[in-house]
Amino acid sequence: MWRKFCGWLLKRMGWTVDNDTIIPEDKCIILGVPHTSAWDFIVSYLYYYSVGGKAFVMVKKEFFWGPLGPIVRWMGGIPVDRSKGATVAKQVIDAMNKADYMHLAIAPEGTRKR
Repeated sequence: MWRKFCGWLLKRMGWTVDNDTIIPEDKCIILGVPHTSAWDFIVSYLYYYSVGGKAFVMVKKEFFWGPLGPIVRWMGGIPVDRSKGATVAKQVIDAMNKADYMHLAIAPEGTRKR
């Protein structure tokens, strides 16, 4: 049901799907380039779910409070503590090691600001 809804919404936004397959490996990193706006996440999320995949993303831990926490987790959010600097990579590695399946989507630029 959710998969069809994501496909429908993607089409309503004017997008078409050229490749309707997901990555066959259980664990991988998907690079989303170029990261040009906040809409990149929405479009990518809708696309990957519409073809049957579930991608996870790193989200700052501050988004995981109250009722928002379970929603962000359900959408594939992985909480990371950015105040710990270089340990963000370790946090992601730990999350991948704990999971049986994880397609981690990242935007290498990390930000849209200069």
